[in-house]
Amino acid sequence: MINQTLDEWLEEANKRYGALEQARFCCPKCGNVSTLEDFRTKGLDEQLAYQECIGRFDNTKGCDWSSSGIGGTLGKGRLISLPEARQLEVFDFA
Repeated sequence: MINQTLDEWLEEANKRYGALEQARFCCPKCGNVSTLEDFRTKGLDEQLAYQECIGRFDNTKGCDWSSSGIGGTLGKGRLISLPEARQLEVFDFA
């Protein structure tokens, strides 16, 4: 698992995609790839894109994984250190 500060994670998203809004995230369980826009289109909080599989909200995708569950990201994600001294486990970039 990759450990990063929030600033490092945002900087990597900008280098890879130009902006976090363009980033693609991969579900560690099934491999579904989604974007913030995919979640916005469904009327959902776009920040779920890096924490929950799009399959949780789209029955055709067949997955309901979340990084906040018991398995986290199955060791395939990132652990982001937030300014308020807590950490957030998120899906990796696709």
